[in-house]
Amino acid sequence: IIWSCVNRAFFIVCLQWTDLTSMRGHFRGQGQGEFKSRVALEAIRGDQTLAELASKHGVHQTMIAQWKRQAIEGMATTFSGKQTPEAAASPADVEKLHAKIGQLLVERDFLRDASVRLGVFRGGK
Repeated sequence: IIWSCVNRAFFIVCLQWTDLTSMRGHFRGQGQGEFKSRVALEAIRGDQTLAELASKHGVHQTMIAQWKRQAIEGMATTFSGKQTPEAAASPADVEKLHAKIGQLLVERDFLRDASVRLGVFRGGK
């Protein structure tokens, strides 16, 4: 009797595991934000319970509750007029931009000098 209970429990755990692994990529990747926002909006509307939404979309209730809370907080900051701080550029990006600016300045000076020598552009530096 104990062995059959253990087998049944193992079988149930295996079924739950296959459900989780099959649904793992359900809301990842492209469209992840769209999926989360659509589910959060349904939760905010309140037409269905979190349990119903969880079974409908194959996501745990706590995830839906978290997305709902994030959506409501996001709406509050959107309408409050507060600006979110922009991400600072990394030092590597700044260095690349400075190098590009230097390259463009050298090219501009070369073309200006060449056009003066050819008589296309009259002017100095």
